[in-house]
Amino acid sequence: DFIVDLSGWFPSTGGSDTFVAMEPVRHVDTRNGTGGRSAAVTPNAPYEFAVAGLRGTTPDGDAVTIPADAAAVSLNVTSANAAGSGFITGWPCGTDRPLASDVNLVAGGAVGNGVIAPIGEAGTVCLHSSTSTELIIDVAGYLPGGATSAFNAVVPRRVVDTRDATGAPQRRVTAATPI
Repeated sequence: DFIVDLSGWFPSTGGSDTFVAMEPVRHVDTRNGTGGRSAAVTPNAPYEFAVAGLRGTTPDGDAVTIPADAAAVSLNVTSANAAGSGFITGWPCGTDRPLASDVNLVAGGAVGNGVIAPIGEAGTVCLHSSTSTELIIDVAGYLPGGATSAFNAVVPRRVVDTRDATGAPQRRVTAATPI
């Protein structure tokens, strides 16, 4: 089966504001309390991650702060020691949690994925796990907000799922039957 979740896009005409790359920095690690939480994320306790105001350094060495009006943040989200198979979803806090997955979990393993997460009005990103797991988050940059932003952030939504014919035929994807 094949699943595609959409979290935003860059317009073909571009914009004056582009992605601001930052040297990756670990801001959350629930295994050791980095970021203030030393307990696994559970289905009943999503993690609310305040990204507005986080400071970092660009690859050129310039100091940068994620502004309150940033549209989205670039994260590397990793699950460690998951209690079972499942998923992690990131979305802008203050909105309903979408049906989308950013990281697909394996029991007992470590799995990471790059995530572009829209930021909520309070400057936060929420992360939900469908099963208990340790959570590790590295910040790698942000996309400015505003009318001239080169990125249109949206609450993630499922746009293709071949398991139930959402956006594509209901069938398994193989080399002989691409989408």
